[in-house]
Amino acid sequence: MARKSLRSNLRETFLLEAQSHLGTRVRTGILSPFAQRVGYAGHALPWSGAFIDCVARDTGLVVPACVQTAAGLAEFVRARRLTERPRPGDIVFYAWPTAANFGMPHVGIVLETHRYRSSGIFAAIEAQVSSGLPRASKDRDGVFIRARERNDVLAFVRPEFKHRPAIGELPETAAKISIRAIRPSSKPNLDTEALQQALALKCNLEGHIQGIFDEKTKRALARWMRSIGFVGDDSESGPELNSLERLGRETGLFQITTE
Repeated sequence: MARKSLRSNLRETFLLEAQSHLGTRVRTGILSPFAQRVGYAGHALPWSGAFIDCVARDTGLVVPACVQTAAGLAEFVRARRLTERPRPGDIVFYAWPTAANFGMPHVGIVLETHRYRSSGIFAAIEAQVSSGLPRASKDRDGVFIRARERNDVLAFVRPEFKHRPAIGELPETAAKISIRAIRPSSKPNLDTEALQQALALKCNLEGHIQGIFDEKTKRALARWMRSIGFVGDDSESGPELNSLERLGRETGLFQITTE
């Protein structure tokens, strides 16, 4: 019962945090504050997913990063979080892009589903949209509640409503590994082996050569980086200090150094 109550409370907090941003607008020529926070702020870049990431972060909710919505949806699919019966607090990915044609899928947070079973209509909190009101601006420049239909939807996904685990000091058993040692090499090393153990926990790394930064290890690391919000070439750049520090903290397996 206590666990169910905890999940309900976190779901409610997630929705309240999203609602606190309703009416926020981004003036022409001004970068979205949500996109700036996740590190991908550009006038032509979609920021509906960045909004989701910021709301989750401020709530203490752990979800795959949605700044690149296709990558976020892929992580939800891998975690088997798809649902056909939406409820408030679910994340909805749409079958059309936020901005340019052929761009990334738009995304929002389900707010109300009372009419979904009877008519396929639901309400969602979305960023980078217009208000939808008849005489209002058509610019996609704000955070608003929008009514949507079942046919708009690519997928509904359900976050695991668990509080972010407290991360204190690493255990004494945690290895110290050097970022300089994590690179392609024909000789195995313990630093890469520790990284592989962490990637096996977080990204299901398997079939790799133990202690060797091989192609499978590289791909698993790229998946980890995408899951925490790295986009495009940044996720393919190889070992990166901040992402490795977070991987070490979250698994408790290693502490990264630059030595």
